[in-house]
Amino acid sequence: MSGLENIIAKINSTNENECGSVVAVAEKKAAAIIKEAENEAERSFSEVIENAEKDAALILQLANSTAEKTASQIILDKKVSLIYGALKKSLEAMESLGDVEYFDIILALAEKNAMSGEGIMKFSACDLSRLPEGFEDTINRFIGECKSVKISDDTAEIKSGFMLIYGDIEINCTFESIFEQKADDFKLLGNKILFES
Repeated sequence: MSGLENIIAKINSTNENECGSVVAVAEKKAAAIIKEAENEAERSFSEVIENAEKDAALILQLANSTAEKTASQIILDKKVSLIYGALKKSLEAMESLGDVEYFDIILALAEKNAMSGEGIMKFSACDLSRLPEGFEDTINRFIGECKSVKISDDTAEIKSGFMLIYGDIEINCTFESIFEQKADDFKLLGNKILFES
C-alpha cells in the first residue's frame, strides 16, 4: 500500500470511527428522547385514566343519588295517594253518618270554632231540613260562655258541615275544608321528609 492509500485508509478509518461515535451518540439521544416520550405518555395516560375514573365515580354517585330521590318521591307519592284515599273515604263516611253521630260532630266543630259574640250558622239545605229539635239551644249550651250562634234559615252552598259567620268573618267548618286542610298538612309533612333527607 502506498502512502496515499495509507492516508486515505486512515482518513476512512477515522471517518468511520467518528461516524460510529456520532451515530452512537445520536442513537443514545434518540433512545433517551423515546424513553422520555414513553414516560410522558405513561404519565398522561395515567392522568387520563385517573380523571376518567373520578368522573365515572362522580357520575355513578349522582345517578345513585338521583335514583334514591326518585325512589323516595315515588314512595312518598304512593303514601300521599293512600292518605288522600283514606281521607276521602273518611269524609264520605262522615257525610253519611246517622243524624245523632253527624250532629255530635257538628257540636264539636262549633265548640272548637265559635268566637266570642254572636255568630250565624249556615247549613246546607239537606242538613237544615234534618236538624234535631232544639239544636240551636244545644249548640249554645255546648259552645260556652260569651259565645252564641243563631242558625240561619238561609242555606249555604255546601255539602256537609256548616259556615260560621261573625260579621265580615266567615269560618268554613265544612267537612270538605277540614279534610283539605288535613291533606295539605300531610303534603307539607311529606315534602319536609323528602327534602330534608
